[in-house]
Amino acid sequence: MRHEYLKGERQRFEKMYSTTLDQLGGAMRKQSYPTQMYTDFMILMPKNIHECFKQWLDEKDKNEDKRSFKYFELSALMKSHLAEIDEQIKNF
Repeated sequence: MRHEYLKGERQRFEKMYSTTLDQLGGAMRKQSYPTQMYTDFMILMPKNIHECFKQWLDEKDKNEDKRSFKYFELSALMKSHLAEIDEQIKNF
C-alpha cells in the first residue's frame, strides 16, 4: 500500500511542478503570480522549494540574470524532490 501511495504522490507532485514551471517564467517577468501557483509554493511544496521562492519574492534587484538563475534553481529543486520520491519507490 505504501508503494502505491508513493507513486500517487510522485504523480501529484510531477503534475504540480509541470504546471508551475509552465507558468513561472512569465509570472516572474511580470511579477504577478496566479493565486494557485502562489499557494502551491507556500503550502503544498516542500519547505526548501517554498524558501527558494520566498527568497525570490524578497529579492530587491530582480534582473534577468537573477530571474533565470532562480528559475533554474527552483526547477532543479523540484526535480530533486521527484528523484527523492523515485528513490523511496525503488527502495520500497
